[in-house]
Amino acid sequence: MMKFAPRILFLLGTGLSLSSVAQAATPIEIWHSFDGASAVVFADLVQRYNQQQTEVQVQLTHKGTAQQTVEAALAPAAVRPHLLQVRDDLGEQVMQANISRPLRGVYQPAFGDDGWFVPNTPSFPRDVLGRPYAYPIAAEVPVLFYNKDAFAKAGLDPEAPPNTWFALQAVALKLSQAGAECPYTTSHQSWIFLENLSSWHNEPFVLHAKNPAKENPKLKFNALLQVRHVALMNSWVVSELLRIKGEDAESDQSFASGECAVLTSGTGALGEVLANNNFRVGVAPLPYYEEASNKTWHTQIGGASLWLIEGKSKEDYKAVAHFLAWFSSTDIAAEWHQRTGYLPVTEAAHAATRKSAYYQPWPALETQLHNVGIHTKPLAPGIRLTHWARLRALISKHLNLTWNQQKPPKQALDDAVREGDQLLSSATEPVAVLAKRKGGEKTGKKVQ
Repeated sequence: MMKFAPRILFLLGTGLSLSSVAQAATPIEIWHSFDGASAVVFADLVQRYNQQQTEVQVQLTHKGTAQQTVEAALAPAAVRPHLLQVRDDLGEQVMQANISRPLRGVYQPAFGDDGWFVPNTPSFPRDVLGRPYAYPIAAEVPVLFYNKDAFAKAGLDPEAPPNTWFALQAVALKLSQAGAECPYTTSHQSWIFLENLSSWHNEPFVLHAKNPAKENPKLKFNALLQVRHVALMNSWVVSELLRIKGEDAESDQSFASGECAVLTSGTGALGEVLANNNFRVGVAPLPYYEEASNKTWHTQIGGASLWLIEGKSKEDYKAVAHFLAWFSSTDIAAEWHQRTGYLPVTEAAHAATRKSAYYQPWPALETQLHNVGIHTKPLAPGIRLTHWARLRALISKHLNLTWNQQKPPKQALDDAVREGDQLLSSATEPVAVLAKRKGGEKTGKKVQ
C-alpha cells in the first residue's frame, strides 16, 4: 500500500486559508454510521487532520446504523451536525425534512466539476450542471470476492473465479466438499440479487413513469430472470451452499474472518478484508447468466454520501469546506480509497492509485472501476425511488420468507412487487419532483 505524505488542497473561491481562519479552532461535527474497518480508517484520517492544523477541529459521532443516523438528525429537537452520512436509499427522507443544502454552495473543489470520480447516477443526485448535491465519500459497486487460499485447498484454480452463477454453484459444491461450512454468502440482498441482477442483464427492476409528476413507477423485478435467480439461490440455501446472514456487516465480516469462502458485496467490503489480512483475496465481477444475455451491461453504484446540514454559520461552513478540501486532496483521497475499497472520490485519486500498482493483485477491480460511468444507459439507468429504504426492507422480508421455506420464490417476488407498488403509490410527491423542488432552492439549479 502506498505511503502518503499529508498535503492540504486549499479551496479556491471560499476565502478560507490557514492564515484567514480565527485563532480559536472552529469545531465541526460529523454524524456517521461507518462500522468495522471503515470506521477505523475514517477516525484515523480525521485525527490526522486535527493534528496537522489548529484552525478546524472535526468531531466524529457514530450514531448507529444508517437508518438510526438519519433518524437522529430528523428528530424534532435534534441539534444537528454540520455533515451527515446518508445512505443512497435514505436521501429522500433528508430532502423531505428540508434540513440539507447543496454541496456547491459551500464547497467548490479546486479540481473542478469534471474531477469527481463518481459519475452522474440517481444514487448520488447532481444538479443539471453535473455538480454533486452531497459529498460521495462511500460510493461502491458490487463485486464478487473469493478466498484464494480456500480455492487452493478445494483443488480450485485461485486465479479462475467463477464468471457465471452456474459456475459459482460448481465452485460452492467443491468448497463444501472440501469442508467449508459457508461456501458462499452475500450482503445487500435486494441490491445484489435483484437491483444489480437486473441491470447486469439489461432487464428492468422498475419502469419509471414517462410523467413522474403525475405517475408512479411500476416495479418489474418479478419477471423470469429474477424468479429463476431467487429459485436457484433458494436451492443453494437448502443445500447449505449459501448462508444468509442477519445483517450486511455480518456477511462482510464472515468473509473477512475466513468463515465464508465467497462473498458478493460492495467494493467497500474490501477494507474489512484488508484489515483482517487472513488470506489472499481475489476480486471478480458479479456472475451472470449466459442464457439471459450474450453480454453483461452495467451495475448500480450504491453507498453513502456526506450531506451538508442547513442553518450553520458562515465560519462553520468555511471550516467544513477546508476539511472537505483536505479530504479530497489526491494523497488523502487515494489513501481512503485504498484502505476502504470505496470508489475514489476524485479522478486524481484514481490515477494516483493506478500509478502505485495498487490494483496489480486485483485486475478485475481495476476493470470494474474503469467501467464505472462509461456504459451507455440501458433499460435500467439507475434507481432512485420514493420510500426506497422501506422498499428494500420489504423485499428482504419476502426473500427471507423464501430462504426460510415459508414462501415459494415466485410468490415472494409477486407479493413484494404488489406491496412495493402500493408503497410507491402512497407517496405524496414523486422523488424526482421532490429532488428538483428541494435541491433547486439554494442553487437555482434543478437536481436530477
